[in-house]
Parts: sequence; structure tokens; C-alpha cells
Amino acid sequence: LLAFSAVTLKLLEHEKRNRGRIHLQPVIDDIAELLKPYLDHRDARIETDFDMEDPVVYGSRAAIESIFTNLIVNSLRAFARDYRCGDGEADATGDRKILIRTQKIGDRVQVNFADSGPGIRDIAVDDIWVVGRTTTPKGSGLGLCIVRDTVEDMGGTIRAEAHGILGGAEFLI
Repeated sequence: LLAFSAVTLKLLEHEKRNRGRIHLQPVIDDIAELLKPYLDHRDARIETDFDMEDPVVYGSRAAIESIFTNLIVNSLRAFARDYRCGDGEADATGDRKILIRTQKIGDRVQVNFADSGPGIRDIAVDDIWVVGRTTTPKGSGLGLCIVRDTVEDMGGTIRAEAHGILGGAEFLI
């Protein structure tokens, strides 16, 4: 309960809504630290690969936190699902990894967010953005819609791949 209340209060701090130049690396590092109890509970880890020395975007810290918190929570939910191998047996040996990679492309920053979960399944990739569409029991179907809208509000684009570089879902922002 303490971890849950700390995450909620930390993400809602008023000054985080101010717009300006946002340094991605410390924001992502802070989110990883804040969500550490949830990552530990799922035996998951976040690995970062910042191709640029100091990736900076224009927006609000709250917006960036919203994007990455939603994506991380989706990964953790995917890790919690029952993994099945080809023979029907549960796969408990998988490395539960989330990779967040940045690179500079022209005057823009590209962020790749990938996980080693089961990938996007039981729903068309285009449908993951539709409000109310979810494959998570008791899910709201709002998270990825919020992510897409937030990215677009910041002047960016986002696309998803059902199975990316780690085998699970991958988002290119």
C-alpha cells in the first residue's frame, strides 16, 4: 500500500505539468525507481540504452511520466499472464525485461520501448489504441489511448509492433 500511495502522489505533483525542455534520461530513471516494487514483484527489470548523451524533448514531465508509466504497467501485466510454450506447458524461465532505448534521428528523438512478454495478441495491433479495447481482465482500455494522445499532443507519433526486438510488444515513439 505504501508503494502504491507513493507512486500515485509522486506522479501527481503540480509542478510536473509545466511545459518546457524535458531531459528524458532522469525522468525514465526516476520512473524505474518509483515502480521498482512492482518490477520486483514481477521479477522484471528495466534496461536503458541512451544513444545520445542527453535526450531532450519539449513537453511536461507529467506527460512523459504518463507515457512511460502506462507502457511499463502494460508490460508488467503481460508478464503476469500465463505464458504457454508450444507444448502447452507454462514457461517460467523467461527473462522479464523492458528495454527503453533512445536515439537521435535528425532533429527528433526516437524512443523504442520493448519488452520480453508475450507480445500483442488476441487483438489487432490497430485496435490497441481504441478506447475500451483491452485484453486485460478488468482493464479499462484507456492506457494506450492516453499514451497515443499524449505523444501526439507533444508533436510526436507512436506505432506498435506485436513482436519487437525482445519478442514482446514494441512501441516506437
